[in-house]
Amino acid sequence: MKISVAQIPPTTIPYGKTCIVIDVLRATSVITVLLDLGVKEIYPTATIEEARILKKSLETSNEKVLLLGERDGLPPEGFDHGNSPTALLENPSVPLVAVQATTNGTPALLSCYGASSVIGAAPLNLSTSCKHAVNSGNDVLIVCAGLRGKFAEDDMLAAGMFVEKLVSLGGTITDSATKALTLYKKSEKFFAESLRRTEHGQKTFELGFNNDIEKCAEIDKYKVFGVLSKIFDRPCIIPNTN
Repeated sequence: MKISVAQIPPTTIPYGKTCIVIDVLRATSVITVLLDLGVKEIYPTATIEEARILKKSLETSNEKVLLLGERDGLPPEGFDHGNSPTALLENPSVPLVAVQATTNGTPALLSCYGASSVIGAAPLNLSTSCKHAVNSGNDVLIVCAGLRGKFAEDDMLAAGMFVEKLVSLGGTITDSATKALTLYKKSEKFFAESLRRTEHGQKTFELGFNNDIEKCAEIDKYKVFGVLSKIFDRPCIIPNTN
């Protein structure tokens, strides 16, 4: 099992690979929290307008749908929730179905749709995500969501953490994975602070979400992780624990 790291989402579908998609600040961390709260379906979308339309089509009188996400780090107009994992935990009663639209994370997940397996992962569910990837039997591509199509140090730091775990489970490291691992090893003893110092971390901090940074830096807080599947002919993240 070879381990590679993509600094930004792929432009072609990574057929035959297991993709671990990471948007540590904060989309895949939010996904992890949602699944732990009991959400059964999370529909990632590429745009805010698509998310609004999808919520209307999925919602019925008996089935409420949570619309959540961000643009420039803040909740779009009319959304039920933003992109804050700690805010979700303050009001943990959520519907079973959610629609999510973010600047970087949801497009990154969708860019991998069609790969052998796609996992929405974060340090919060490091061990179970990595074990699932190893059990897939495929080479693993860790996909950093990036920041508006460019390199994002926060995701690369988290990718390095995943590389270290996958190597401990028998994976073979490649040059791209070595770069991520080297970056992470320099910061592992103060991971939350390292996230905060990145460009994306500074923006998140300035918006008042320091508690989110601390939460997103927690390791193995949850066993559940999200796997990208297909429901109603659409990409949908469903919970998995093994």
